[in-house]
Amino acid sequence: EKDVVYELNIIAGDLSEESKQMLKRIVEPFGQARIVFREPPKLPGELIGAISGKSHYSAALFHKLLLPRLFEPNGKVVALDVDTVYFGDVADLHQIEFRGCVAGAREPLYWGWRGEGPLGANGPGTRHYKRRYSDSERSRMTWSAGLIIYDLAEIERRNAVARWLDFALANTHRLMLPEQDVMNLALAEPPYPLPWSICTYA
Repeated sequence: EKDVVYELNIIAGDLSEESKQMLKRIVEPFGQARIVFREPPKLPGELIGAISGKSHYSAALFHKLLLPRLFEPNGKVVALDVDTVYFGDVADLHQIEFRGCVAGAREPLYWGWRGEGPLGANGPGTRHYKRRYSDSERSRMTWSAGLIIYDLAEIERRNAVARWLDFALANTHRLMLPEQDVMNLALAEPPYPLPWSICTYA
């Protein structure tokens, strides 16, 4: 048993008090875990109004770009989508050395923007990426945003949040997988590659 405290941060501003208490009761039996409820970071209105595919995506996706600002610039934060299942002890993720990368991430399930995957070259996502992104840009899309490990100190040092936000505001007309597209292209440095076996998507 590890001598660690697992801080579970719930980023949601519209949770009822009843829901918060229910979550606390679920976590209570685990003595090494505690829940912290945080208000979502404030997003520029231009981003909220420009999202494509509103039937599937929401403005909350962009919270990933601003999430590091909710924490002190040291250590690491692991961000999981609600449909992402991590296999293992999340404490181990904090021990990974990123060798100068601002974050660690896994490769996508398939390379839709390269004409690969279930729908191949005929998929709507592939057509979108070929129309709006160059071959060079598509070759740099190596992030999968379902599980991201942020190196908060490195993000602060490189001013990554501001650079992500600037890119998002300048490219709202091109974004399809909003936060994933931004994180793939806004910085020249690729993320630290995490193994495929680290998680799956429900």
